[in-house]
Amino acid sequence: MNHSFHANCIPTAYDFEITVRDIYPEEQLTDHYACFNLDEPFDCLPEEGSVKTKVMPNDILHYYQEWDRQTAEAMISFNRVEQPLKYLLNPQYIDKVNAVAEGKEALDSILATYYDRSKKHNLNLTMRS
Repeated sequence: MNHSFHANCIPTAYDFEITVRDIYPEEQLTDHYACFNLDEPFDCLPEEGSVKTKVMPNDILHYYQEWDRQTAEAMISFNRVEQPLKYLLNPQYIDKVNAVAEGKEALDSILATYYDRSKKHNLNLTMRS
């Protein structure tokens, strides 16, 4: 999985990645690495269609609404397209994923996976006092 500012896969709040557009033979799978709760920013090679060249640890706070929109659109097709790996989904999320795919429940935001290190740091300072 490689980084892209225009990723074709997005992590979900349900412990799996979903493709948000068709992926063609020999095309690489990509994610925006900010979804992975980075500790430090990192520089990227220039990418066609993007002026960004750095992934920041808090990028998810800026892009989650767009990623949620893309994920919600992709979920509409979840039960309409063969899912040979569906058996690998975390059993605790199966009912929720099916309900979201059927339009019966709202998608949980990818923001739910964000780990705010500043709160952990503050918690540790409180615990030491």
